[in-house]
Amino acid sequence: MFYEPYRECVLNLKSKRLFARKPTLIAPLGIGIAENLSSVGFSHKNSTLRTVPSVTPWLFRRPCFNYDMYAFDKNSVSAEVLQYHFAETKNGFGKHVEIYTDGTKTGEACAVICGNQIKSMRLPDKSSVYTAELSAIRMALELIRRLKEKSFVIYSDSLSLLQAIQSFDIINITVFNILKLYTQLTDMGKHVSLCWIPSHVGIKETKWQIRQPKMVFVPSSLKARFPQRASFRIYPSYA
Repeated sequence: MFYEPYRECVLNLKSKRLFARKPTLIAPLGIGIAENLSSVGFSHKNSTLRTVPSVTPWLFRRPCFNYDMYAFDKNSVSAEVLQYHFAETKNGFGKHVEIYTDGTKTGEACAVICGNQIKSMRLPDKSSVYTAELSAIRMALELIRRLKEKSFVIYSDSLSLLQAIQSFDIINITVFNILKLYTQLTDMGKHVSLCWIPSHVGIKETKWQIRQPKMVFVPSSLKARFPQRASFRIYPSYA
């Protein structure tokens, strides 16, 4: 991860030929370490740009979280009972738009399901599942900004990322952007809650289909609604 000035210094090799012709000159840092970076397999496309935040984080709004489903151990409670309690949890939110997020290391991808809308995004190579899950939350908030409804609940099965957001782990740039987006949505009059749900118990069963160069994310709950050869639009990564 690079801040803009360091990225320009380390990755900009435009003057490499000039210093190659004048070996007595001291080359910039990027040229000097280029061979070392190459030897360890470093790739520019796998680096992330991080800019200095222009917003003071103490002005961010604190998101609303729900961990009611955490009280049930999916190893000792049947899937049917968990689904029943999940229905109760949803009813507790009142009328709202349901949004489900997920991430996978297979293909380094993340996706968001909102009704019949399915949005997916390819991430840089070697991204972690944690990064994919965080990116899915950010994508969900971007979607909410474009919707006219006012009340939303984002359901995620990643406890660690919800705790990172709740603890204001703003060192992570994606968490910072999530909190920034959440604050903007709150100022727009939208109410967004984040709810943890257990995985692999029938609440949010999904099927990833990664086909290069295209990526398709198909939830099993929606498969019956579409023909077998249905095509889905692939949405590009957000800047």
